[in-house]
Formats: sequence, C-alpha cells, structure tokens
Amino acid sequence: MIKVTGKYIYGIISPALDDNAMAGMECPGIHAANCGNFSAVVEDSDIVDYKNMDRNALTTRLLKHQKVIESLMGMGCTVIPMKLGTVARNKQEVVAILEKSSSLLKDIIGKISGKIEIDIIARWNSFPAVIKLVSEEAEIKGFKEKLMASSAQITVEDQKKAGLMVMQALERRRDAYSQRIQDALVPASHGIKVNDAIDEQIVFNSAFLIDKRGQELFDAEVEKINAEFNGELNFKYVGPLPCYSFYTIEVGKLNFAALDHAREKLGLGSSATKDEIKSAYKMKASAVHPDKNPEMPGIEKEFDETNKAYKILMDYCAASDMASKNTKYSFLEKDINDNSLLVKLRDQL
Repeated sequence: MIKVTGKYIYGIISPALDDNAMAGMECPGIHAANCGNFSAVVEDSDIVDYKNMDRNALTTRLLKHQKVIESLMGMGCTVIPMKLGTVARNKQEVVAILEKSSSLLKDIIGKISGKIEIDIIARWNSFPAVIKLVSEEAEIKGFKEKLMASSAQITVEDQKKAGLMVMQALERRRDAYSQRIQDALVPASHGIKVNDAIDEQIVFNSAFLIDKRGQELFDAEVEKINAEFNGELNFKYVGPLPCYSFYTIEVGKLNFAALDHAREKLGLGSSATKDEIKSAYKMKASAVHPDKNPEMPGIEKEFDETNKAYKILMDYCAASDMASKNTKYSFLEKDINDNSLLVKLRDQL
C-alpha cells in the first residue's frame, strides 16, 4: 500500500511563531504553518486511520502529542489543543483550517490566555471498607436482621434486594462526596468539566479551568478537601495541563452524499437559510415524534434520523462561515465541496 504523507496538527498557538522559534523545542521535525496571528504546530506524518490504529502505536502518538503541547507551554505559548489524530492533506489545507476558524480561535485564545487545566480524580481508598460501612446503615442493617430473624428461608430475591440497597446507599454516598468536592473547588476555578467515572471505585472525576496566578489557592483547597475526608478517599492531581477538556479543536469534512440525504430528509430544495432549515426540522420532528405516533413502526429510527439530518445541515452552515441569518446556503455539490471543512470545538461535533 502506498503511504500518503500529510501534516499532523498538534495544536494552534497565538501569537504566531516561525520555524526558528520551533527549533528550540525538544521535538525535532516540528514546524509552523502560519496564517495571520496564528500558527498551527505541525509535523510531516503519514495519513492513517487513527480510529483503527494499533493500541501501542496510538499510545506512542498520544505521548508525542502531549509532549509537543507541553513543550509549547514550557516556551510560554498559549496552546489550543487539536484532537488526537488530526491530519491535514498539506500545508495549504492547514492554512485553510486557520482561515476558516479565525473567529473561533480568537474567541478561545481570549478565554484560555493565562489559564491551565487541572484534573482531580478521587477514588475510594478501600472499596471493601466503604461497602462494609454502608452495609451498617440503619435501613440496610434492619432489613438484614429481619431476614435473619425470620423462620422463612432467605430467597434469591431477598439477597438481590439487600444487594440493591447496598448499591443505592453507595451511590448516595458517592453523590454526596462528589458534590462536597465540587462545592469546595469550583469557587477557586473558572469552570468545571465533569468526566465520566470509568469504574465503580471512582467517586469524583473532573477537570477545572484555573487561572495560573490562582493555582496556589486552588491547590490549597485541594489539600483542605483531602484532609476533610481523612483518608477515606484517595485524591489524584493531574496538571498543569493545556485546556484539553474545555477547548480542544476538531476538524471534520462534510460529505456531499450525507448532506444531500439530510436535505431530502427535511424536504428542502437546492438552497435554504438557517431559519428555513430550522422551520423544516421543527415541522418534520413534530410529525415523526414517537410520543405522537407510538404505534407507528420504525418511528423512533425516523425521529433519530431527522435529528441527525438537522445536525448535518447546521454543521454545513457553520462550515460555510456566513454570518447573516438571511444567507441562502447552497446544497449543490460544487458549493458543498468548496465549504467542506468543518472546524469546531470537540464537544460540538
């Protein structure tokens, strides 16, 4: 198979730097693609499918990605991270990405200048100990004592009910502890991003947006909350980091066939304004809403496809970068291909 080389994008910085400034980094091969006041920090790289990449190779790429961004931070740069695995075809496409997203980038730079991310993860220090603790709560203890005192044989359903009561009590304790940690740390930050708990032993997993000058205050609050739980929780502090959880940029490409199907799904013609797209969506969504058509076969799938069609069309409007709500967005193949690059915050894609 012939390998195709493109430009791997690590992140975007402002003000722009030239390649001479990049030469001072510890990562050889890194250079800049500039447009206006922004530099995309790039490296020549094979264009590969990162979604299906071997785990070891993906881990290597992740470590390199983090190292480059941390090196940029060490040089005093404000870095807008790119999603892991973002590769443009060539330098011209990198510049096009910067041009298309210039308004978004200016907005993000204003929000993250002088700020860092700190991730806080809290786990049960001893999961068996906390299970034993909640099992001693009055309601659960009383239920178990009642079962033991009964002359009837303890059934599987009785055991399931006891186990469910323990899990519900554990969840209540986890929620209460999580809220206490959040209440303590949010006032010392500019924002919080709550992450999914990857296993049952995690009590709290969140990222905080911190002013660099306020890091000592935040750290002091972490120490206080750690002491408050007196060893019941084990806290992990990760940072300082770039603002991965809040402002990571993702680049996508719109597909004509998918967009044309979305247009047909909402009954639109060869062009439409944003208001016309919204009106068509509301009409179609109302007509195929599962609550209004509970007996209709496949209605939930039709409703989901209608929502997907609307998202695709609104993404196209965003990619076209036209400010006026009265602008007609063309759905002709040539015009779609001319506006195929979509640059957005990761959670918006």
